[in-house]
Amino acid sequence: ALWLLSTVLVIGFTCLGVLIYQTIDRIKINGPIYAEIMEQKDIVADILPPPEYTVESYLTMFALASPNRNADRKILEAKLGVLEDEYETRQTYWNSVLQPSPIKTLMVETSSEPARRFFRMSREQLIPLVRIGDYEGAQELIHGELFAAYQQHRIAIDELTLLARARAETVENNAAQMLSTGYIPSLFATAAFLLTTTLAAIVWNFSSAEKNASTLAMRMTAELRLKTDELLLSEYKSRAMFDQAFQLTGLLSVEGMVLEVNQTALDFASLSLADVIGKPFWETAWWTHSEALMAKVKNAVAKAGIGELVRFETQHPAPDGQVHTIDFSLKPVRDERGCVIWLVPEGRDISERKRFEDDLMQAKIDAESASRSKSEFLANMSHEIRTPMTAILGFTDLLLDDRNFQDDPERRIHAIQTIQRNGEHLIGIINDILDLSKIESGKLEVESVDYSPIAVIEEVLSLMRVRSTDKGLTLESRFKTSVPSTISTDPTRLRQVLLNLVGNAIKFTEHGGVRILVRYCPGEVAKMEFDVEDTGLGMTTEQQERLFKPFTQADSSTTRQFGGTGLGLAISKRLSEMMGGDVIISHSLPGSGSCFRATIAVGVIAGVELIEVAEKSLFETPTFRPTTSVRSASALSGHRILLAEDGADNQRLIAFVLKKAGAIVTIVENGQLAVVAALSAFESDEPFHVILMDMQMPVLDGYNAAAMLRAKHYPGHIIALTAHAMNSDRAKCLNAGCDDYATKPIDRIKLIQQIAAVRSDYSLKCS
Repeated sequence: ALWLLSTVLVIGFTCLGVLIYQTIDRIKINGPIYAEIMEQKDIVADILPPPEYTVESYLTMFALASPNRNADRKILEAKLGVLEDEYETRQTYWNSVLQPSPIKTLMVETSSEPARRFFRMSREQLIPLVRIGDYEGAQELIHGELFAAYQQHRIAIDELTLLARARAETVENNAAQMLSTGYIPSLFATAAFLLTTTLAAIVWNFSSAEKNASTLAMRMTAELRLKTDELLLSEYKSRAMFDQAFQLTGLLSVEGMVLEVNQTALDFASLSLADVIGKPFWETAWWTHSEALMAKVKNAVAKAGIGELVRFETQHPAPDGQVHTIDFSLKPVRDERGCVIWLVPEGRDISERKRFEDDLMQAKIDAESASRSKSEFLANMSHEIRTPMTAILGFTDLLLDDRNFQDDPERRIHAIQTIQRNGEHLIGIINDILDLSKIESGKLEVESVDYSPIAVIEEVLSLMRVRSTDKGLTLESRFKTSVPSTISTDPTRLRQVLLNLVGNAIKFTEHGGVRILVRYCPGEVAKMEFDVEDTGLGMTTEQQERLFKPFTQADSSTTRQFGGTGLGLAISKRLSEMMGGDVIISHSLPGSGSCFRATIAVGVIAGVELIEVAEKSLFETPTFRPTTSVRSASALSGHRILLAEDGADNQRLIAFVLKKAGAIVTIVENGQLAVVAALSAFESDEPFHVILMDMQMPVLDGYNAAAMLRAKHYPGHIIALTAHAMNSDRAKCLNAGCDDYATKPIDRIKLIQQIAAVRSDYSLKCS
């Protein structure tokens, strides 16, 4: 019995020892597991805040770089500082408590360098740019280097998340495996031999410990999953912010392979992420529309790969059919050692800005053109008004002063006719200006009365007869169709339109003639057509394009041969439009004449008789009136004067004044002849004491004639004679080489005094 009892006790205590040993071993095994679970829980709990800080910081930077948040700038700057401090505090803590491991390497070292660079750039570059108001530069920094640092940090956090998730699963599996092997049956068997109550308490306590450990492991694993889900949500938020950026952006490898692209860039070309990921950037759909552009982008990738910033503008066709202008840049991203690790492409659609710049440039061009037109108009108005005024005032002065006119009726009549002709010219200029002013202000009205189109044509032919006859031109009308006996129109305005067109045709025609072709054009809106044809100079396409603009002429230079305000055609076109028609250039060729077509609506002509009209032709041989020169001794006795003037009336008037003062006057009609005459007289030792040089003449104007004489070292005195009287005109004449300046209408006494003053120092000057 003793042996049996001893055997039982030995076996019992042996089982108890084994159980105790297994329990101690279980505690030795589970203790590190529990400790690792606790450490993993703390790590996961703090994995999330660092990327949350960077996401919130990135959003704060977006707000800071917006001009609309300038009032909150100081608050946003302070917020960035707080976020950076909290991030640094957590990183310092984990750096001190974690043992060397892959998790520590990822969380404390790999992810912290780009995060610190992220915060440092915001503090040292972004905030100074915002403080000086350079919001465009701030936006470029956010989408460039800041975004690249954020992406590098985010990739490290992604790797950390995956590692933490895998480690958590390993911990959970180890805990389950270790806790699944129980020794409770052995414990109960041994307890039957020994102290049942004590062993039962031990078994109960041990079973409870197993249950609590399993529950703790499950709860901590659930928390780990929750934290990783939150981390994925943070990743989703940052991806959404990346995709919704206005710029077309992404991430490339150093070799140019596409790693990331935002949704804005994909939508621009109707692509999916699968279409571009892993492909060479220059072979994606953004660039394949142009081989030259593909080569340019490939070269840009090579330059960016060695650290250069590349930027240029490109043209991209979009799915909407429009061609967009893109401001493209390719920026290298460096690590802490300065090595290029990624490339960030960025494109900004600047089509609207380019269109605005183009519109602004066009507006500038239009404004400058309008300014030039205004200046040319004022210069022409000055010339057109002062030229006839010279003749009017000059001949009036002669009529009042020269009693010989009373004894010479022919000369008196000629002077009066000159005054009358130039006065009518002035009235025409004033009427043109007033008519255009009324049209522009909407105060000019056209009436509609029944009137004969045949009568209008006869009136125009009658009124223009003298002008055509004086130039030896034919003037005729031809009715190409039957025409209504009466039409509903404004006969006064129709007559004005035709007079302008016929007057222009006569002015620009030297040989041949002018004719009016009349047609009636029935239809839903019946109209009359009036073609005014001439055999004159004709026009180039460029001259035709600017012809109907107010204050412009086919030839607006100072060498133009024909006068005029440049308003006649513009007024005719507006009047025709007000009468339901238009004025156009039917055809014109240089040297072959022109044809202008005026159309007007004729109103209701139901019941109006259509009649045939015979050809109307008017032609008279021009008469030429002789001019008379008068010499009288005065202050200019012995002065040799060259008068360069293209206006016949002004030639007679100025020559008469000078000759009466005793001068010897030679007249030429353009600047080219003036240069020849002046140089010829100088070489023959009979130089002119004075050249009176009109500044606006055909062939060669006065400015170029004076400059040409000075270039040939001509020493004689040149007085500019011009109808332009603006402040800048005197300087312009003197800069061209003139010695003095006289305006039209001429002041006879002042002009004689100017010329007389030259004689006294002429010899000194020539020497």
